[in-house]
Amino acid sequence: MNFRYLLLFAALGLSACNGSNSSQNADEGTFDKKNIVDTKDGGGETKDTGDTGGKFVELPTPEQIARLKAADLKALGKLDEAALALKGAGLDEEAYKLYAPEDFVLSDPTRYDDAETASLDPKGVDEKPAVKRHKMTLNGKTVWFTASTGHLVAYSANDKKDAQASIFYTAYTRDDLPREKRPVTFFFNGGPGAASIWLHLGGWGPKRIETNSPAVTADAAEKQPEDMPLVDNAESLLDESDLVFVDPPGTGYSEAIAPHTNKDFWGVQVDADVLFQYIKRYVNLNQRQSSPKYLYGESYGGGIRVPILSRLMTEAGTLAYDPDPSGKTPIALSGSIFHSPVFDMGSMCSIHVEQQCWTLFPTYAMTNEAYAATQWGKDKDLKSYLKDLRKFTNEQHYQAAFQSTNERGYPRWNNYAESDDGKAYLSQAETYTGVAAAEWKRAPAMPFMTIPAEEFAKLSADFFEDFPWIVRKSFVEAFKPEYRLNIYDSRMHIKGDATRRISPKPYDFDFYEHKAFHNVFTRYMPEYLNYTNGSYYQQLKLEGGINAKWVWKDGTTNRAMTTTIPDIIGALEADPSVKYLAVHGYYDTVTPFYTTEMNLARGGLKYRIPVNNYHGGHMIYYSNDARVALKKDVAAFYRAPPVFAASEASATAAPVASVKQRAAAAPALPLH
Repeated sequence: MNFRYLLLFAALGLSACNGSNSSQNADEGTFDKKNIVDTKDGGGETKDTGDTGGKFVELPTPEQIARLKAADLKALGKLDEAALALKGAGLDEEAYKLYAPEDFVLSDPTRYDDAETASLDPKGVDEKPAVKRHKMTLNGKTVWFTASTGHLVAYSANDKKDAQASIFYTAYTRDDLPREKRPVTFFFNGGPGAASIWLHLGGWGPKRIETNSPAVTADAAEKQPEDMPLVDNAESLLDESDLVFVDPPGTGYSEAIAPHTNKDFWGVQVDADVLFQYIKRYVNLNQRQSSPKYLYGESYGGGIRVPILSRLMTEAGTLAYDPDPSGKTPIALSGSIFHSPVFDMGSMCSIHVEQQCWTLFPTYAMTNEAYAATQWGKDKDLKSYLKDLRKFTNEQHYQAAFQSTNERGYPRWNNYAESDDGKAYLSQAETYTGVAAAEWKRAPAMPFMTIPAEEFAKLSADFFEDFPWIVRKSFVEAFKPEYRLNIYDSRMHIKGDATRRISPKPYDFDFYEHKAFHNVFTRYMPEYLNYTNGSYYQQLKLEGGINAKWVWKDGTTNRAMTTTIPDIIGALEADPSVKYLAVHGYYDTVTPFYTTEMNLARGGLKYRIPVNNYHGGHMIYYSNDARVALKKDVAAFYRAPPVFAASEASATAAPVASVKQRAAAAPALPLH
């Protein structure tokens, strides 16, 4: 026990009880009256003959001593020592309050609009965030953290008075940890046109929605679930980093500021530019200049947005930020994670390039194994199976797919299919995928789902002669004709029309969880974040949304020429020490894992950027086992040292393959 504070308490107690006639009650504000005990009996005789006037003072509690000591230390500016004093007495919450802001309920009156011409009045933008402190158990330890929710203004890089957009975000920070050692990670979903709700409540926040993929509700074929359980997230990344979930303009509650409009930021480069300005604003305002910084993007966010942001941040370097008030050296970027990315939009399976569907083959094979209930490690060895599968795909399937170039009648392909090599290929394709050789003979580069031909027939009179493959069976139609499979996780299925020619009634199964996520987040904001707003939170508009209006790298709405492999190379050239990691689900048919492996290999990045694959879909974290495995790998990524190998960095200078595409733009899939 610290005798200085014990003696101080005793002195205060004696002065309060020494029989003085002073009118001042010294016990007020010192300690509770219950600690002062009257020792006189009913007859008025005292049982205590000391000089306390018949009263004695109980010893102060450890909590009282700790609070008094902490107050002294806080007054001296010694917050860490004050916190230790409080924690030593079991007052962890009070210790955390020394660092964290006070709770604040924000009733935001602004009406936010996701329309392309919408914009906010500059005078109506309020940057004061809602605040709520929380605690949770991670790795068996109780940790305190602060949830901050609101808007920050992103200003033009060239004019600090030019307010461009009010960016909505939710940040979870452990304010009691040293900032220079505590990483901060910025999360972005994709679309383009998606808010960050999927990574936030599906994956890495302190709470998560229990999706339990690939399972679906018993009545999923007739009814879209409107609610799902919200549970504590044992795999939250809060033990590794502070987390900032960011919504781009036109999504969530983010909106352009007049005279700018939302559509001004709906393009590959302008999107990255405004989000970079947001990151700089957040870092400077919260004094995170010297914190290790990470980017985490999913889908378009991982394949296009984060690679460009990585280049912008590494090229700008530490000069992008204000000087750290502590005098410590700022950090530009420590690492980026590409979650279910697509680095080259022209390599996606779609109408305009039939052959690009070839990289879906390993996903089809893994889907077949999932429906066969293969027990990896018992029935088959996963590592050796994937090695053989990649070899077959890269050699035989690739060659077969490109025998079927877009020429009328497919004469080269037909000749190949009748040859001994062709027959051997078709037999192996059937073995791997479960789709009959006769179907592969008609479709060597088979798309996952049927493309609605009526949407393209108007393009030319001889359309079907140019593209006969569009009317043949898709993989789903040939594999499970009685089921409708989910494009984001091919293991998920309901009874339905595999051709998808029948309109998706009563809802689009690809977005099975969409309504539940929105409903849960609507409750979550006031209850867990102390934030309320009457506007509709636009997580992802499925019809007529941002995706269809996006301006790609060639300045049009045709995405085919957009690739970010050069951006990744540029980022590596600017700072070779930055860490990178790509992660994929085996059952994702939107951004297949093998497509990313090929994109990186062709860009000379195969040995610089690892690709980790998991038994999950596009949102890997929806599957419980996959989420645990992914969390383990991401935690290791945070803890890994910077990459300094010059030989590896120089390898990134390999030529970048460029594939020009023909014909019309594909119908844009809204991606998470």
